[in-house]
Amino acid sequence: FFFKSLSINIIRQGISLSFFFLSFYFLIKKKKIKSLIWILISVSFHITSLIFLMIYFIQKKIKNIKTIIYIYITGVVLAYLGYGFHNILMLIGYSDELSKLDIITEEFNYKVGFRLDFVLFNTFFLIVALFFYYKNTESKDSRLFTLIKFYALNSVIFFLYFHLPYSDRVGVLSWIFIPLMLLESTDSLRVKFKHKNSVMIFACFCMYWLFSVVGL
Repeated sequence: FFFKSLSINIIRQGISLSFFFLSFYFLIKKKKIKSLIWILISVSFHITSLIFLMIYFIQKKIKNIKTIIYIYITGVVLAYLGYGFHNILMLIGYSDELSKLDIITEEFNYKVGFRLDFVLFNTFFLIVALFFYYKNTESKDSRLFTLIKFYALNSVIFFLYFHLPYSDRVGVLSWIFIPLMLLESTDSLRVKFKHKNSVMIFACFCMYWLFSVVGL
């Protein structure tokens, strides 16, 4: 469902994310200069990719998976207590702009505030990725570890946007990592999980059915 949103509603952001994937590829290959160049090109197409640029530098400092878990939990708690980027905007004098956003929210009946459904959705896939991470004995410097860091940090930023309308535009920055994490997770258990491709296709079909047909 989020890939559909990328292709129809936010084309520029979709193009920007494509360039980010190139940047991420070079990051995995440890080609830092090329990775930084592509992420800057990504930002030139859509300003939201600045989030990736910020996370690019933050995740390099994180060497322990427990640190990511603590940051993630802290983000959920802050969002639940009503704290987020809207507080920062008020502090630096953007109260009038926030009032305009409130009018837009009422006019289009957009739901703002703490979103338990989004938190549970993101947390579910984080738990799945962490399960495979702990199953992999060589996970400390693995690609899965890097994916988890990007996914978790993007999720925290998403949660802190809950009190602003159209937070799903930020949410998609975390959701794009879900297929990558799942593929990398099952790949880490290739010997024990021979039919991973079939299971992945079936799981994706179930997700599509739940969100598009059932309407969850």
